[in-house]
Amino acid sequence: MFGILKHKIMDHFRSQKSQRTYELTPDDDADPYENAYNETGHWISPPRNWEINPEKAVENTQLLEALNHCMDGLSDKFRDIFVMKEIEGMSSEDICKEMGIKPTNLWVILHRARNQLKKCLETHFGR
Repeated sequence: MFGILKHKIMDHFRSQKSQRTYELTPDDDADPYENAYNETGHWISPPRNWEINPEKAVENTQLLEALNHCMDGLSDKFRDIFVMKEIEGMSSEDICKEMGIKPTNLWVILHRARNQLKKCLETHFGR
């Protein structure tokens, strides 16, 4: 009887571990772009055109410093997931496994991280 109970308890905690999600804090939950789209999903006020050639931007150390500064402003969770996806090129499935999150949670985190980086770059380093 105790053996069965012990295994049931272990199964319960294993299933909880695989279903783990990150709790978003009120700061994380505030999305500055929440009402930035119209009913068709297009930008109400599109982002400014930075007029930067991507090949030249890679060589721009000032842009790299700005990006590093803005990434330092992300929470550890957001930064780690953003780096895994966008810089290391990991698959979404691998990130979910490594971080112990669900795919929907991954996409919300990536969306918010991108928006926070965009806002930071435009605010502090935009023209």
